[in-house]
Amino acid sequence: MHVNHRIPAVLGTALIIFAGAALAQDPAKTLNCDQRGGNSRQERVCEMREMPLASTGALNVDAAPNGGLSVKAWSQAGVLVRAKVEAWGETKSQAESRLKEVQIATAGNKVNATGPKSMGQTYYSVSFEVFVPKNTNLDLHSTNGGITINGINGTIAARTTNGGLKLAGLAGKVSAHTTNGGVKVELAGNTWQGEGFDVSTTNGGVDIQVPADYSARLEASTTNGGFRSDLPVKAEGGHTGKRVNATLGRGGALVKVQTTNGGIRVNRAGV
Repeated sequence: MHVNHRIPAVLGTALIIFAGAALAQDPAKTLNCDQRGGNSRQERVCEMREMPLASTGALNVDAAPNGGLSVKAWSQAGVLVRAKVEAWGETKSQAESRLKEVQIATAGNKVNATGPKSMGQTYYSVSFEVFVPKNTNLDLHSTNGGITINGINGTIAARTTNGGLKLAGLAGKVSAHTTNGGVKVELAGNTWQGEGFDVSTTNGGVDIQVPADYSARLEASTTNGGFRSDLPVKAEGGHTGKRVNATLGRGGALVKVQTTNGGIRVNRAGV
């Protein structure tokens, strides 16, 4: 039976959404082998791999079964895929052998990793840091790892099972879901630029920060959790469910965030 060994702590990880904030300069490369994971009692080896690609205007990245995923907008016309490839084993030679078996596929507009099946204390992980043009459509997936998206304007779909989600400086149509992870929404600017976004979690709290002059339609709901707000909005429902439907400012795109098991907080940004 295949077992994913690298399971991150997820319930405290937040999903962050910033609307309308432009990047002042190209983001730095931050993914590196100094960031460690796995069991410290095992032997670990790690290497970075970089692969430049032509941009097609759309990108599909799959970091499953074990690995995080970060996509960042930059000013260049092409795409750069950076992969942190890690392998663990009972001995260093065993880990090195596993590392050599891991392959990164970049056919068409799809990026994913393949490698050997886990055997006892021997397994691998691949985390991605990808740089793309700002106007790029994204389809992102992970199983045991978080997802971060920064500065993208497009149709964006992101999903993970065990991991947090962080979305910054986005515009367009955004849909994101995590099963085990918190949600933090930070709206910026005056309104959402695009069709809106729909973000949900099953197990995790929701924290929404809203600028004083923000215009949107806000919908937030929880099945099992409390509700607190600094804004003049009121939750409907009793102890088994609470929902907020409110028009902020002049209204606009739908800002929808929901959780099943977790509380909701709505705050003024900067307070």
